[in-house]
Amino acid sequence: MEKAKIIIVEDDRLMAECLEQFLLSFGHEVSGMVSSAEDAIKAVKENVPDLILMDIVLDGKMDGIEAADKICSEDDVTVVYITAYSDGERLERARKTGPFGYVIKPFEKRELEVVIAAALYKKRGEMYLKDIEKRCSFCLESFRGIIFRSDLNFMPIFVHGQIEEITGFKDNDIVSGSINLEEIIHPEERIINSAETMEKLRTVPNFSIEKECRIICQDKQVRWVKKFVQNVCDDSGKPIFIQGIVCDITKRKNVEELHSKVLNDLKNFVNMTVGRENRMIELKKEVNMLSMKLGREEPYEIIS
Repeated sequence: MEKAKIIIVEDDRLMAECLEQFLLSFGHEVSGMVSSAEDAIKAVKENVPDLILMDIVLDGKMDGIEAADKICSEDDVTVVYITAYSDGERLERARKTGPFGYVIKPFEKRELEVVIAAALYKKRGEMYLKDIEKRCSFCLESFRGIIFRSDLNFMPIFVHGQIEEITGFKDNDIVSGSINLEEIIHPEERIINSAETMEKLRTVPNFSIEKECRIICQDKQVRWVKKFVQNVCDDSGKPIFIQGIVCDITKRKNVEELHSKVLNDLKNFVNMTVGRENRMIELKKEVNMLSMKLGREEPYEIIS
């Protein structure tokens, strides 16, 4: 079990000391021991723990449930209640604060160890998921393109990214399915066997396709995009949905087109220049032959 920082909130000093010894024997750090709700709130602000062992009934105006509610509204802290009371009304109030669980007094050391271990395991799992969500969110927000997922009938499940920037259509037009990404592909660019390709995406496990094509935007402007589409299968290998990405490659295509035009113009210029030089050489030969026939000793100088 990994070491965790735990605050004990218990107004019975003997019980608090007993809890401290238990926690130390489990390998954890007791980062604070307080006896009131007010002190618990203050202790958490000074040093946020991994977990709080909170007695429900405490000395003072505020009980442990109120303290946990205030603490959890400001900090991501896992709470385990310790109480000698198990009446329904009190436990219902406690439940609304979202604790991991309860330990009912009197309790066995092993029982406390299991509850704490489970609470910390759950907390670390939640932290891991939040980290994954944060990373995925960052990737989605920074991705320069469109990411989509659809069912096997190509109805959108999820669409995110530069929808309006690339296509000119509103996000809701694509998300609602009123505009299909396949429908805006330029007629000359549509796959000849489009129906066959769609059927493979529906039925052939791990089928994928990548292509570059033109699209007709909402304002009738033509843009170039690169698409990668694949199906995703369940454990049995059966396709369950379709996903893919769309990237705007218009600038790249424009550069390629310009590059091709420049190369073609250069080739024509070279051919024209070489052809002109060849014609001048032939003309010079003919003039010199004519001058020899006329008895001229010096050949004519042809200025090109």
